[in-house]
Amino acid sequence: MGEVLRAIHDRVDGLPKSKILLGEAAFGVDIIGPYLGVLPAGARVLEVGSGPGILLAHLMQSHTSLDFTGIEPVGAGFATSELFIERLADRISMRLERCGYQQFSSSQPFDLIFLINVFEHLPDWRDFLSFAERNLKIGGRCVIFCPNYGFPYESHFGLPIIGGKRLTGKVFRGKIEKHESERNAAGLWDSLNFVTWGQLRAALVGSKLNPEFDSAFLERMVSRLQTDPEFRRRQGSIAFAARMVASTGLLSALRWKQLWRYHPYMHVALTRTC
Repeated sequence: MGEVLRAIHDRVDGLPKSKILLGEAAFGVDIIGPYLGVLPAGARVLEVGSGPGILLAHLMQSHTSLDFTGIEPVGAGFATSELFIERLADRISMRLERCGYQQFSSSQPFDLIFLINVFEHLPDWRDFLSFAERNLKIGGRCVIFCPNYGFPYESHFGLPIIGGKRLTGKVFRGKIEKHESERNAAGLWDSLNFVTWGQLRAALVGSKLNPEFDSAFLERMVSRLQTDPEFRRRQGSIAFAARMVASTGLLSALRWKQLWRYHPYMHVALTRTC
């Protein structure tokens, strides 16, 4: 754990789910860090879906030359994050607006917009693409990391996908209700949009956003299974399957463009071209 994240850990230690949320924040740093490292001083960065604010707080503390804003609505499927935000805001002056992107407005465009495990919860993800296009500078990027539902597995609930969301919901209704009850996450299943890489790619045709799919990211995700016990536990049997596939060397074959639609996760950077 880095020095900045350790200091944040000390602020939120003991709060519900703090271990899980700190692990997710550290993972978010790994994803977004390289994009931040090439931005000039004063560049404007927007996080969509800041949740408890841990990742936003970390990035603000470790990249002090950049101008950060976070937005986070109170949505279905998530318990309130106010305890974390209050603890962090006691020491860190975070610009975190409690609204969705639909209500957010800015007088200046952003150099970087990012969403970590948020895109799959947007009720109208195609509308969000228009928001990103309007609010990015030319050459700016929108970085999306989320599950790819072209792969038949639902990672929040650890369920196989059978014929789409509706049928899967019927088959596993009991497990879904139990999961939401035990995790205080009522409405989580309903919030999922089951977006696929194929759908995202098709929606970008003719837009000002050029997608870059990180086909090597799956290998890094499998590496996380080795180093993050909590993440490995939450993935259940698929974690074992992923490690078995990795041991055969077949993961490198998934870098082929024809197989991107079958990756379990999408790591996509959308660059505004004009």
